[in-house]
Amino acid sequence: MPRAAETETGADSILDVVARRISSLRALRGVSRKILAERSRVSVRHLAQIEQGSGNVSIKLLEQISEALGVAPADLVTDAESTERDVLTELISTLSVEDCRAAEALIRRELLQGGTDHREKITLVGLRGAGKTTLGRLLAKETGVVFVSITQRIEASAGMRVSEINSLSGQSGYRRYEQQAVTEAVNGPAAVIEAGGSIVANAQAYAELLSKSYVVWVQTSPQEHMRRVIEQGDLRPMEGRNDAMDDLVAMLEERSPMYARAHATLDTSGRDPKVSIEELKTIAGLRTEAA
Repeated sequence: MPRAAETETGADSILDVVARRISSLRALRGVSRKILAERSRVSVRHLAQIEQGSGNVSIKLLEQISEALGVAPADLVTDAESTERDVLTELISTLSVEDCRAAEALIRRELLQGGTDHREKITLVGLRGAGKTTLGRLLAKETGVVFVSITQRIEASAGMRVSEINSLSGQSGYRRYEQQAVTEAVNGPAAVIEAGGSIVANAQAYAELLSKSYVVWVQTSPQEHMRRVIEQGDLRPMEGRNDAMDDLVAMLEERSPMYARAHATLDTSGRDPKVSIEELKTIAGLRTEAA
């Protein structure tokens, strides 16, 4: 017996598409259902029903939810064929005709003609708890370059914490600060750059990091992500929520295809930072021969 949400031809209903898109975008941006409910002014219960494909959605609600997620309402009713294509479409939609021509040239050069190495700047991406900050600071110290935290740059530029930026300006305001911080970092002196976990949700900023720096995806298991974050004294992932691990797993699954666009991957699972930093130096081509 087919699902109630399916039509006679087996195609998903609009409610199914909306459910998938909201759930996908929420995981991509690392936003809990509670936070999205607050930002969109939709009850948590109603939002849960919508994500299950069983809640009625008015045009007004679509506008509120899309605004909170930083996308156009139409993006919630269009089922993207793949995350990668969705990101590319979002990026292209922001470009002028001249920039589209430049993007075409970049794609031909970077993807069709072998690309270019940019190891003067090493960027670390991945979820919180993977070890980006620890390894980034160690690598910068050992190589004598500056360490740049994109999150700290954003807060310094805005004069407020990330939570306040999101509260006052929403996702679009935060992404503008993020884009500015990334552009300054990749066009500055040699550096080890630590990007926020949700950088992959900013197609333009992530594309700039990939084209102007050597990006390494620092990864570990969901359990280790959670353990390390809590050991660091950051209890935000839990905050009275029993579904914290489910949200983390969903976030990792949603972002993994974009993290995987990095030039290299470093798995820190169960490893001492001293071991991981040596592997990172090798990956980044920075290991020196013993005297």
